[in-house]
Amino acid sequence: MTEKRFFLITAIALLYLTISLACDPLAYRLVSIFGMTIGGAGLIYSSLYTLLDVLTRLTGRAITIKLILIFHLCDFIFSYLLFGINLLPVPHSFHNLHAFNIVMSPIPRMFWAGIIGSIVAGIIEVFVYAFLQKRIKSFFVSSFLATVIILLAHNVPTDIVAYKKAFPNISMQIVATNFTMNCIFLVLFTSINSIVLRYFAGKNATAIPVGLSQA
Repeated sequence: MTEKRFFLITAIALLYLTISLACDPLAYRLVSIFGMTIGGAGLIYSSLYTLLDVLTRLTGRAITIKLILIFHLCDFIFSYLLFGINLLPVPHSFHNLHAFNIVMSPIPRMFWAGIIGSIVAGIIEVFVYAFLQKRIKSFFVSSFLATVIILLAHNVPTDIVAYKKAFPNISMQIVATNFTMNCIFLVLFTSINSIVLRYFAGKNATAIPVGLSQA
């Protein structure tokens, strides 16, 4: 493995982990985009799947699946570090504990609520992408289609359940907007990753399905 390839794989893995952790506290943070209500995580969540596709392209399915498990272990540690430290006593001069409780208290619960589905969805997406890549040959098309399939099969149903409890009056609006915005931003994320693969990892990275057959 060349130094350039090692650097790219490391950077993609760290970027995946960073975005994944950012999604935790943003899950129920509603934002308004052009008058549409969307969950904050919906702006960046779709990038996770296309980053997994880059890793699959560069390292193969087996290593990517192992990385998915490591990513979720890090998520577990992150969740309970925030939760545990937030439980420590505060000095009298600190007056913002309530705000911290609102943000940090639900994080472990959200982790356990989505852990199985997230792992399974990630692994299935890797296999769907690998299947499509062997036949379509285009990273952009393969990654985009694989991600949309998983968004429909996993994220839409879980969003319906989550937002119906948290925001019952506008839950379906949020779900529909989340999916729409995920797909819009997915075009951007997948385009960037295609460019990175072509010009940073070399032309062969998009022309030859490197490592897709590894199990």
